[in-house]
Amino acid sequence: MSQQQPNRQTPAAATAAAAVGPSGALPPQQQQQQLQPRFEDLTIDDDLPLLPRMQRYVQSSIALQRLVHVRMLGEVALEVGQQLTAMELVPLIPPLVKDSESIIRQRTCVELKILCLVLMGVAGGELADQQFITSLPLIPKPDKSSKYYKLMVTHLFPHLFTLISDPDNEVRRAASETIVKLTLRVAVED
Repeated sequence: MSQQQPNRQTPAAATAAAAVGPSGALPPQQQQQQLQPRFEDLTIDDDLPLLPRMQRYVQSSIALQRLVHVRMLGEVALEVGQQLTAMELVPLIPPLVKDSESIIRQRTCVELKILCLVLMGVAGGELADQQFITSLPLIPKPDKSSKYYKLMVTHLFPHLFTLISDPDNEVRRAASETIVKLTLRVAVED
C-alpha cells in the first residue's frame, strides 16, 4: 500500500498562502496597500532632461504629476522647436484630451495654443515672453504647404474641437479661447 506524503510547504510559501487566502485573492487591506502610491511613485526624477521627463510623467498614473508636466508642454515645445514638437510632443496629446481629470484637459487646451504657435514657425525666443503668449501680437500667417502646419490642422485642431464639447464648462471655455486665438492665424478654409 502506498502512503500519501503530508503536504509540506516551506515557511515562506505557507506565509504567502496564508496571506493570499483560500480563494487566491489578497485580503482587502493588502489590495488597498498595493493600490496606494509609494513614496518612490510620487517623486519626480529632476535629473532627466526636459523632453524625456515630460514624456515619462505626462503619462503618470498620478494626476498631480500629469498636471505639473502638462503645464510644461508649451515650455518644452519652445525649447525643442518645430521638428521635435511634431515628432515627440504631438503624440502625447490624445490621452491628455481624454484624461479623467478636467483640470488636465483644461490645461491641455492652453498648452495646445503654444504647440500650435511653435508648429506655425513662431521663433522660440519671441515666445519666451509670457506677455506674448497671452496677448498673441500680430504674427505672419504660416505657410499652408508646411508639413508642420498640416500636422497642426489635422492632428491638433480636432482635439480642440473635441474639447469644445467637453462636459466641464471650464474645459469648454479654455478650448473656445484657444480656437478663437488661433483662427486669426490660420487660413480661412482650415
